[in-house]
Amino acid sequence: MAEFLNAQQIVNGKLSRRKSLPPITDTNGNLTTDGVALTNVFNKYFASVFTNDDGNIPQLSSQVDASVERRDASFGLKYIFCILFCSCF
Repeated sequence: MAEFLNAQQIVNGKLSRRKSLPPITDTNGNLTTDGVALTNVFNKYFASVFTNDDGNIPQLSSQVDASVERRDASFGLKYIFCILFCSCF
């Protein structure tokens, strides 16, 4: 139980840690770390690469064998811990 609580504390610490963004080049070619300027740069970029939702859902073919079900997937604490904190994947 102590091992689980320790892992839970580490995971919660990772999730709550804020990280700042590096300087981004604005529309004038200047590096900026200003929050409003960063927001405007990202907004302009995302608006240029995404499209409006037309409500159509594309038909996708299955990428796995039909015998595989969601219940076959297992994500244990050790696996999640490794994904968050190790460079093993």
